[in-house]
This record gives sequence, structure tokens and C-alpha cells, in this order.
Amino acid sequence: MTAESDGRAVRVRIVVALLLAVAALLLTGAQQSGTIQNRPESVEERRKSVAAITSAVDTLLAHYGVDRSAGTVWRPKAAGRSTGRIEQRFTVDPSFLSISFNHDLNLLLTPLGARVVATERGKEQIITMHIVRGGTTVRSITFTVATAH
Repeated sequence: MTAESDGRAVRVRIVVALLLAVAALLLTGAQQSGTIQNRPESVEERRKSVAAITSAVDTLLAHYGVDRSAGTVWRPKAAGRSTGRIEQRFTVDPSFLSISFNHDLNLLLTPLGARVVATERGKEQIITMHIVRGGTTVRSITFTVATAH
């Protein structure tokens, strides 16, 4: 490397750092002026969003042929209080395409301001999909792949 290319690389880094600093200032200003809304959700808004998410999940479970009546549903508690999250567990056939379910669920949830974060335990054949909205997990769906004995 020559001294000229070293100097150019330093200038590029300085320009990038300045651009990032300006972007951070603009975002901070937008948030403080109210352009970016960061207000807490009302009880009614939360109820409506949870109902819409429930409807989306139920529709997709039916579409993928998952028998909802064979699953279990509960509301977990922490320190004796409800977490506000719903958990479901289903046993599915080995032909169940979890990646397709995950993709389709994300498509349905995006307009609702939610997304899916999935984990898979390959050895146990367990897939868990967490529905996250506003930085909080509102629902977890666990699929256990049935094994032939």
C-alpha cells in the first residue's frame, strides 16, 4: 500500500463516520419530534392485534392441515402472574414443511406489525416459532414431528 492509498482509505472512513453520525442525529430528531411514534399501545389496540394474530395463526394451521383440537394451548405464568403470551404445542406429520409455514406466517403477520422468530432442535425434531410484536413475544407455537415406531 502506498501513502496515497492509505490517505484515501482514511478519508473514506471519515466520510462514512460522518454520514452515520448525521443519520443518527436525524433519527434522534425524528423520534423526539414525534415523527417516529413510540407511544405505548392501548389495551384495546393490543386486544385487536392479538385477535388478528390469532386469526392469522388459526387460518394457516387449517391451511397446513394441522389439527388444532389435538394440540394443547396454555398461558404461561412467571412469578405467579400471566406473561400475556399464548403457547401452543402440536404434533405434525414428517411431511409438514416448517420452513414454508414460517414463511407464510411471516407474510400474514407483517401487516400486523409482527414477525416470526423460529428455532429448531433437529435431533428432537422440534420446531418452535415465536411471534414477536413490539419487541415482545406474544405467542409461541411448537411443532413436534411425529416419529414412526
